[in-house]
Amino acid sequence: MLRNAFINSLLQMRAFLDAVQALPEDEFNVLYIKHNAGKHLRHVFDHVSAFLESLHSGELDYDKRSRGSLCEVDCDVASALIDDLLCKLERASLKNRPLKVLSEIDTDETVRHRFDSNTDRELLYLINHTIHHAAHLQLLAKQCGIELPVDMGVSPATASFRRQSAC
Repeated sequence: MLRNAFINSLLQMRAFLDAVQALPEDEFNVLYIKHNAGKHLRHVFDHVSAFLESLHSGELDYDKRSRGSLCEVDCDVASALIDDLLCKLERASLKNRPLKVLSEIDTDETVRHRFDSNTDRELLYLINHTIHHAAHLQLLAKQCGIELPVDMGVSPATASFRRQSAC
């Protein structure tokens, strides 16, 4: 259940990439580079990569980032990366087990903290985190006149509310 929900959230990133790959170069540069859409994608991919690594190590460090990586400016690289991450998620054992989460917690000084968590809790966080960034991408795309799926970036609770309200 969590695996499918997480994959579905990542497929929203795939839908965004599919839409922007067809743009003329100047429009692509405005949306993907100038408006930082590529950085949003890279940030999400960093979190997914950190989670996948934690399945082997037992430690999840969300501060490991690939800032400035090629996927921030090259849609083909981002597409290959998301395909790789989706493939790894399909194969990964996501049985709930304890994890240690490492993260900086303060912007005024460098303070790293270690938290107890588990794979299910972190999958829930990653689903919400990915959808949050999908909402940002949806807004950026709209500003550039690009239509994306209407449900992209919509939280699961909002989607349920909409379904119930339609009845």
